[in-house]
This record gives sequence, structure tokens and C-alpha cells, in this order.
Amino acid sequence: MKTIIARIISFAFGPVSWVIFFLISSYYKGLFQNISNMFVVIMIAFIIPIVFFSYLLKTKKISDFDITTRQERYPFLIIMNICLLALLYFLYTQHLTTLFHLTQIISIIIAISSFITFFYKISFHITFSYTFSILINMLFSFKTWWLYPIVPIVFWSRLTLKKHTIMQMLLAITI
Repeated sequence: MKTIIARIISFAFGPVSWVIFFLISSYYKGLFQNISNMFVVIMIAFIIPIVFFSYLLKTKKISDFDITTRQERYPFLIIMNICLLALLYFLYTQHLTTLFHLTQIISIIIAISSFITFFYKISFHITFSYTFSILINMLFSFKTWWLYPIVPIVFWSRLTLKKHTIMQMLLAITI
């Protein structure tokens, strides 16, 4: 039963869920200015990485949904970083200033995490949980404080599932 709960938590508060929640929060705050900007952001930040991830999973270039093996993460991380650079360019050229600055923070954290992953496995679940709970709180003037307890809950789930060591998750938080 404990493992089932940990799987549900890990999935519900995984990187994909945080990106979706961030996009919805950005829409709610009116950061896209118009529907076509929102469509392009969703395409670059969400659809392209998901399609590439699905391709890697289908062709068995990654062995599981969590990309547990560190070396299998490289192609996906490269595509994700390229998408973030493209997204930064788009946001800058469209003068979506708030989204641009928030995406700069996300891009730097993902780039550092990606670089570390070439040498040592870290938890992207923790990185995303911690980063996006802070960024979403920034969007809502720190009124979504209830997001912060999700980080230790995800920490527990990743330990329970034996996907990471404590050190791998602490390193993810410090980034």
C-alpha cells in the first residue's frame, strides 16, 4: 500500500504536472497576452518535450517512465534545454517579460541540473517540485504557501520507490 501511495504522489507531482500547473497559473495571471502566444509556449515547453519523451520510451531508448538510468537521460535533457532556449527567444521577442524572467530562472536551474546529471544522478522530481512551488508562489504573491509541503511529500515518495538516495535529492534541492 505504501508503494502504491508513493507511485501516485510521484506521478501526481512529477515534472510534467508541475509544468502543466505553471502554465495554468501563468494563464490565470494573464501572462500570455493572447491565445496564440499561449499556444506557442505550450508547444515549445510541453508538447515537443512530451512527444520526444514518448518517442524515447516507445523506441526503448529509455527503460522506464522515470528515466531511472542516469545515462538514458542525456538525449531528453538536451532536447529540453534546446526547447527552453527556443522558449526564451520567443518570450523575449514577444515582450512577455514576466514569463521571460520566470523561464530564465527555470532554464538556469534545468541547465545546471542537466550538467550535474552527466556526472551524478539527481532528482528532477525534487528539482521541479521545489522550483515550481517557489515560482508559482512568486506569481501569486506568496499566497500559495500550501505548495511547499509537497516537496517533502515528493521526497518521501522518491525514497520509498527507491528511485533516489537522500544525497541525490538534497543536491536537487540545493540547486
